[in-house]
Amino acid sequence: MVYGGMEKGEFLSVHEDIVRENGAILPYAALIATVLLAASMVMSFFYAGAHDPDTWTYLAFTLVSAVVAILSKVCGNRADWRSKALIFIFILGVYFFAIMTTFFNADSQATSIMVAFVLIVQIFTMTPGQSILITVAGVVIFDLISFNIKVPRYFLTDLWNSLFFGTIAIIMGIYSNCRRYQAAYDARERKYLSDYDLLTRIHSRNFYERNGEEIFSGARHNIICVYGDVNGLHEMNNRRGHLAGDEMLQTVADAIAGAFGKDLTFRFGGDEFVSLALDSSMADVEENLEKIRHDLNAFGYHVSFGIAEEAAGTEPYDLVVLQAEKRMRKSKADFYAAAARAAAENEGAGDAGLTDAAGSAAGAAGADALANGAGLSSATAAGVSGADAGSGKNVIRTTPRIVRKNYTLHKDSEKRRER
Repeated sequence: MVYGGMEKGEFLSVHEDIVRENGAILPYAALIATVLLAASMVMSFFYAGAHDPDTWTYLAFTLVSAVVAILSKVCGNRADWRSKALIFIFILGVYFFAIMTTFFNADSQATSIMVAFVLIVQIFTMTPGQSILITVAGVVIFDLISFNIKVPRYFLTDLWNSLFFGTIAIIMGIYSNCRRYQAAYDARERKYLSDYDLLTRIHSRNFYERNGEEIFSGARHNIICVYGDVNGLHEMNNRRGHLAGDEMLQTVADAIAGAFGKDLTFRFGGDEFVSLALDSSMADVEENLEKIRHDLNAFGYHVSFGIAEEAAGTEPYDLVVLQAEKRMRKSKADFYAAAARAAAENEGAGDAGLTDAAGSAAGAAGADALANGAGLSSATAAGVSGADAGSGKNVIRTTPRIVRKNYTLHKDSEKRRER
């Protein structure tokens, strides 16, 4: 009842959205009420005169509605105490206006208050508890006044009408408002799914595409883009499973977002990340990159980075991202080329029959190239296992099996010919 049929956490996550939605409706509801009350005031003035109680009632609540409409427009669409106070004042104004018309028309059946019961809970989104509280309070106050000023036959009619319309208002209010709360929560969830990457909890490429131009317009002097690509994700998924790959991506995202800020860090693809530094210096960006490399090195992860800088206002606005991506591609190609050369040297060292010490040194070089860069184990990355690299024992080579098999058959046939 308190949280509109939702969990407390779900309710709190959309509460401000609901208040903001009610605040957006208030100026229009108050304006419509002002126009209707002003028209009723003019009609009452011509038919009943300036001294008629109804005329003064219309005038008073016309002014209240007009003030609420103006203040709600001035305050804007905010989810703060001002919006809540203005909504509360407007609801009280509607109820008291309807009750006052009953008070000054004791010899007729009440209608305004019945309409107010149903409309209020439909215009503004409230929790079931709020709908019940407001409606019950209105019914009780109305019935007390009706009991004291009306003749019995009108009082009984108003009593049953108030109970009937009050019950209808409560039922409709609970149903419609619970649906509105749920719809607001679903809309918030959809927006989150669109704006954020679920795995890394940072902004997605969709968010960048929709808001990129606005983000870039916030720079006054320059924009530096850092484009990163995680090395070894595919190998990590194949060898240790996708959970290990997910952990790698989460760690990398936390490191990059921690250095450059979560608001300006985006996951562009499976293993690609983009960070923007507005009005910053290249020295600061390089310092952040060193920190990222240091943090990731503790996990054995490596990211290829590309950096580009453009003056603010450069067209197209995302040119700096394209340049950074191009440099990242070159950095990634250089990394894998160096890793391939290291692996080839290790393979050659093992086949040449190097000493255990030499083979171990070569294996270590290849291991550093791949393990520290691609997130693989040293033995896997180097293609060797410890000191056995030099002796050729237990060697795990990158050469295809068919090539090694043909090579062995070729050596055997040469030996037979020699004999």
